[in-house]
Amino acid sequence: MRFSWTWSVRGGAAVPFVSIVFTLVGIALFFLPWVVGLPVFGGSSEDGVAVFAVWFLAAVFFGIGVTLLVLRARGVDPEVMSRIGGLMGALAFGIPSTVVFPLLWLAHQNRPNAFFGAEDAFGPDQYVIGGIFSLLGVLVTCASIALYRYQARTGEPGWSWRKEVDLN
Repeated sequence: MRFSWTWSVRGGAAVPFVSIVFTLVGIALFFLPWVVGLPVFGGSSEDGVAVFAVWFLAAVFFGIGVTLLVLRARGVDPEVMSRIGGLMGALAFGIPSTVVFPLLWLAHQNRPNAFFGAEDAFGPDQYVIGGIFSLLGVLVTCASIALYRYQARTGEPGWSWRKEVDLN
């Protein structure tokens, strides 16, 4: 038995269906802090960080969903819409993760806060975690932009290093 996590949505209603699902997930995530009883206003700084993270995720899903719905309403080609949605999703990870290291360092400079206690050091763990996220963010951002530009220029769904050579 073959196990897969992918679903293929095809047909004329595929893009509106996926767009509506993304929009509804964004709306649901926006209200999630209230549903789970997290203090949205006036809570601790840890609660504030959690609410901000959930709301950022909500904005990403809602933004992608609404963007795709608007593009569909304007009659944009589904392939172009797929590329734009993919780029938005990749950049929603790549750009914020690029700034993890500088933000961790700034949080340490302004301690105590949700991330560091008054006497906490900025040690090897923070350098490694922040550095990995920032490096990965730069790589994802650059690769996403390069892939989008390639797809827009060639119309191909991806890229390949294989080159066909005809020797006849």
